[in-house]
Amino acid sequence: MDTQMIYSIFGVICLFLIAYMTLRAGKPTTQRKSKEEKKLEIVNNYKKALAESLKSLEKNSELRKAKKIMILREYSEELQFNIFFDEDEVRGIIGELSGE
Repeated sequence: MDTQMIYSIFGVICLFLIAYMTLRAGKPTTQRKSKEEKKLEIVNNYKKALAESLKSLEKNSELRKAKKIMILREYSEELQFNIFFDEDEVRGIIGELSGE
């Protein structure tokens, strides 16, 4: 009687394990982005956000310049805390954004 109980419990555990592995195998895996792809995506997002922020100020160059400086300072602070970028890269990115 005890051996039947042990075999039954073992069989149920094996059944659940097989069901779990089968369901898990059908689940698609997500592909991770490389560090360079992530950096490029972050920079492109900053470029788009900057362009959208300054779009309404195309006619007033002084106000546009002041807002651009304020936005670039904010981006600089954000990028300094980003794990993907070091100080030199942050300077390069801000320089690139300031030229646009």
